[in-house]
Amino acid sequence: ELIISTRNRPLLGKKEDEDLPKPSQIAEGQRIQVLVEGAIDFLHVKKNDTTFCIKGDPIAIDEVLISKDHKTATVYWSLPLSLLYIPEDVAKEIVKRMQNILIKRGGMIQKLVHGRLRHYYPPKLRYE
Repeated sequence: ELIISTRNRPLLGKKEDEDLPKPSQIAEGQRIQVLVEGAIDFLHVKKNDTTFCIKGDPIAIDEVLISKDHKTATVYWSLPLSLLYIPEDVAKEIVKRMQNILIKRGGMIQKLVHGRLRHYYPPKLRYE
């Protein structure tokens, strides 16, 4: 089974080897993850915008990590589960194209997320 994900660190790692995030970073990351997922769903369902979809299914948001200064949020995403059994070379090409779309058009997601977090200056979203 091939699962394409952009997450660059192991799920189960040694805690002493990592610079562990603070509870505030974890909480903020979880909150922004929910908002990013909601923004993608809003664009897909309400606006009928398939920019962040592949074969009709939106990309999956795996995790959001917040920088120590809370100014940047790195959004880790993966292909929809409907593409689980596609050839690896095709999957890599799709990931490359979607990454370019996220870089160029990800401002739409950021605008929706920032609209929900007006009470403070929210972090800038980066996609990996």
